[in-house]
Amino acid sequence: MSAAAVFAKQGMEKASMAQVAKQSKVSKALLYHYYPSKDVLIFAIIHTHLAELEASVMAAMDPTLSPEDQLGLLVWVVLQQYRGADDAHKVQLSGVTALS
Repeated sequence: MSAAAVFAKQGMEKASMAQVAKQSKVSKALLYHYYPSKDVLIFAIIHTHLAELEASVMAAMDPTLSPEDQLGLLVWVVLQQYRGADDAHKVQLSGVTALS
């Protein structure tokens, strides 16, 4: 996720749509076609990150497991979702306060 990397590195306020477009190897016009503002793009990153996390947790729910085993599985699933998602996680943590 190129946009998340730009926001994680530059910060929500300093990152520009031009930097995101360059990092993503798309034109600014194309970026603005899908994300009319930086707020919309930040929200999309956060929403996608949390939706994927929720889907993984829901898929891991297994009522046949003991509560201890279910908890262990859920912890493992969350850790796997966060592996390699540092940029999206940074956007999640600091992006919410940057949104209007």
